[in-house]
Amino acid sequence: MTAQPTPQNPTMPRSAEGAFRGAGALVAELLARAPGLSALALALLLTAAVTEAFGLALIVPLLYVTGLAESSGNRPPVVDAVAAAAERIGLELTLPSVLAIFLALAAVRVAAAWQRQQVLARLAHGFEDRLRGDLYAATASAKWSHLIRWRRSDIHHALTREIRRAGSSVNLLCQLAAGSVLALAQFAVAVAIDPLVSLGALVAGAALAFLTVPLASRSSRRGTQLTRRNEALHALVSDFLAGLRLVKSHNAEGRHLGDFTAAARATRQSELASRATLAAARAVMDLGAACTLAALAYAAIIFSGLALPELLVLVLVFARLIPSLSRLQQFAQQLAQQLPAYAHATGMIRRLRRGAEPIPKESRFPLRLRDALNVSGLSFAYPSSPETPVLTDVNLCVPTGRFVAVMGPSGVGKSTFADLLFGLLEPCRGEIAIDGAPLTPANARRWRDSAAYVPQEPYLFHESIRANMLRANPKASGAELERSLSLADARRFVDALPRGLDTVVGDRGARLSSGERQRIAIAQALLRNPALLLLDEPTANLDAASERRIVATLASLCPRVTVVTMTHRPEPAKHADNIVLLRSGRVAATGRWSELEAALEGPLDAKGDQE
Repeated sequence: MTAQPTPQNPTMPRSAEGAFRGAGALVAELLARAPGLSALALALLLTAAVTEAFGLALIVPLLYVTGLAESSGNRPPVVDAVAAAAERIGLELTLPSVLAIFLALAAVRVAAAWQRQQVLARLAHGFEDRLRGDLYAATASAKWSHLIRWRRSDIHHALTREIRRAGSSVNLLCQLAAGSVLALAQFAVAVAIDPLVSLGALVAGAALAFLTVPLASRSSRRGTQLTRRNEALHALVSDFLAGLRLVKSHNAEGRHLGDFTAAARATRQSELASRATLAAARAVMDLGAACTLAALAYAAIIFSGLALPELLVLVLVFARLIPSLSRLQQFAQQLAQQLPAYAHATGMIRRLRRGAEPIPKESRFPLRLRDALNVSGLSFAYPSSPETPVLTDVNLCVPTGRFVAVMGPSGVGKSTFADLLFGLLEPCRGEIAIDGAPLTPANARRWRDSAAYVPQEPYLFHESIRANMLRANPKASGAELERSLSLADARRFVDALPRGLDTVVGDRGARLSSGERQRIAIAQALLRNPALLLLDEPTANLDAASERRIVATLASLCPRVTVVTMTHRPEPAKHADNIVLLRSGRVAATGRWSELEAALEGPLDAKGDQE
């Protein structure tokens, strides 16, 4: 895949709304994808909050029951409320009963909190798995003409690092929700004890939150920057590993190491800057929280006139509430930093889906070639250079069961022509027809179900030869595997391997020679029992003897299989029923080898041109 044009930097958020852009979409997706689990998480959040509030509220009547507080005069409303509730259920407020209720509430709160952690973990991991699956599916279903605009490493980076960061966003959002509900419960207890002092706490908390808004915006900008720098580093590593042989052959290790070091340093600087922003926000919040707690304690003691029990509980509530607010601020800062990863992944999914290949509504039975494959007035240019056509006004008829060679020098458009014949690309003008039916994006998948394609650079997965071949036809029997290997002239070298068909070929087939990889790829294609076998330079990596055997095999497949090969070598063309000679993207001549030599008044060289 070629590199996609680098997108313009998104507008950097300057406000709290901008810093948390995407949080609403994240919540909506959670509710839509996992409504049951989301409802359970919400119920557990409320259970933990309610039991926390009642547990704190019970401390006041506990002090009165034990005699640590004067019971004469006006008692706090919370004591009368607890006493009334106990009377309704026939329970006498004694030290054992109050302690038993307190312990029961604590047990429920702990159980709810424990279960909540399990549910939230399932919610976050499930979201991450679904998002990764969506991106994987969007990539798999995109048209090839759309995919070639992308850089592979960008998709790989999003599938791994960015979606993991997006999963962290869900976890942080859940933690933020849990902490917010708990803080509200604690604040409700404080209001019940002293509304005026609680109002002061609310004002102080709002002021602290306002002070950290610029830091949240900075965290969001750091998160966006980290996405871009991680993507660049990932691309650098992928290109280095893919081109390692070339790097070593050029003695360019030092230059690549320097590029990697610079990119890694830039990424690390972004990470450290993000941590510094989080630390600054925490310092502001911690200092402000300490000042707020001291001021509220002073106000409660000096001005409120609260009795000792209420004063102790109020101080206890604020001692728990203020750190809770500090944790909430930390969760918010981290969420602002991680949300750009969610936006990046979902944006990538949307762009890939816009280039999705249509799924045929009609029957998915293969579109078999029974009469002829016809190419009429075909022209094609890549979107990156529309003014430079690769193919122009190409006309061709391939009768079923024939062996056709499309011949020409490198760069003449043979590989592009192969992609067009296979339905991977769409012509800019003209038509490809199978038995008179135009090949369109709507039926391209059905056409590929009845065809097989051997690309110029075969790709083998890091698994056994057997597993690689079964990717083409999972239902193939052992006899069919052996037959395909024999037809591709691969049986002898596979049998000579220590583990035969179960030999692992290495990354991209690195443990095999280029010729061996080519023969395995041909055997893999034959295992599909195709009506059309399309090959791009099938003998380019073979020695002369292997080339002759492969060409003889291809010729022997006719008339059961229609064979079209793209080649610049003479051997396949000499055995073809028809040769299409391409020059500068146009058909220069057609005919058999001897006919072309006679028509062009001279022998054809290895590039399919005149000497």
